[in-house]
Amino acid sequence: MKNMQKLKIFPLLALFTFLAACVQTQELETLGIINARGVDLYEESSDELLETTLIVFQFDIQHSAMTNTIIERGKTIKGARKRAGYHMSYNLVPGQISVEMFGRELAERGLSSYLNGLVRDARDNETAYFAITDSTAKEVLTAGQENVAINIGQYLQNLIEKEMNDGRLPETSITHFDHMHTEIGIDPVLPIIDLVNNKPTLTGLAVFQEDKYVDRISMKDALLVNLMKKTLKDTRIEITLPAKPFAPYIQFDPKVDVEEISLMLTILKGKSKISLTDKENLQYETDINLRMNLNEISRSIKINEKNFKLLEKEIEKSLKKDYETLLNKLQEINSDVIGYGKYYAATLREKDLTNEEWREKFPEISVKYNVKVKIVNHGTIM
Repeated sequence: MKNMQKLKIFPLLALFTFLAACVQTQELETLGIINARGVDLYEESSDELLETTLIVFQFDIQHSAMTNTIIERGKTIKGARKRAGYHMSYNLVPGQISVEMFGRELAERGLSSYLNGLVRDARDNETAYFAITDSTAKEVLTAGQENVAINIGQYLQNLIEKEMNDGRLPETSITHFDHMHTEIGIDPVLPIIDLVNNKPTLTGLAVFQEDKYVDRISMKDALLVNLMKKTLKDTRIEITLPAKPFAPYIQFDPKVDVEEISLMLTILKGKSKISLTDKENLQYETDINLRMNLNEISRSIKINEKNFKLLEKEIEKSLKKDYETLLNKLQEINSDVIGYGKYYAATLREKDLTNEEWREKFPEISVKYNVKVKIVNHGTIM
């Protein structure tokens, strides 16, 4: 039930900060600090037990550190943690949990009851990140602890924070999800982390109906969703365009059939604006404005003023199509993660919108996407 690894102590400052903030001060060597937790349904029981996987820091008096992987079961998350403490010689404390991960089967049934408990518990870190896996949290945490150089909780935290800071992933803290899953007219999202070559990897974005996981979208779609929620700056995006419009400007090898070209761009500034243009017919317009740098292109193109404008127009067409495809999928699974329902709800005067009412209306909305791209650099890009 326990797998121990020695760790280098680089996060001491954060840990001392935690200790100073503890409600009840305890000696360092008496603590087992839970750094990551995974929660799954225990499939071998008919009682719907939860199986929790805890990644725990343990310290000795010489300030060396060990990591324990502890797996226990219980009818509640805190009950499983209590059972884990029965065979530990130190006190388990959850105040430094950096990542809470839920397995797919549990997430499909709904997360609200578990989240409410975590928010109410003052010892739990409300800024912890939340993630979903399409396998089990136990698999991801145990395999990850064996195959990454640092503590798996720290690794997952860094993985999520990097993508959030770069603008490719929406906000995913416990407090944000707890707020979003009860808000009318918008549904929450969480990152999906799966094992790729036995290493935890961000593979997509989990799409919810309120607190229930219903489907997944790609990491590129995660960026598109995030652009609907906030202004993006210095965010990289890869776009694939048909090669045919650029045929006169590309050095083609006649032996190679080139159908597409790939571009790596940086969104210097990207912002969006959503408008409800026809309430009765549920018609919207979404304006998307992007200032971009072109960093790399898979085929050498001599850029001049004429074909530079062509490049911008083709990028606009590509992103418009991407948004239309994304909206179609969201309507099929009836999950409004962009939040069009909030704009509809804001127009109501006599009564409040309900989730049930918006579930009926959302599949019927239409959106006109107006994408404007301005690339600020040009030249010969290889």
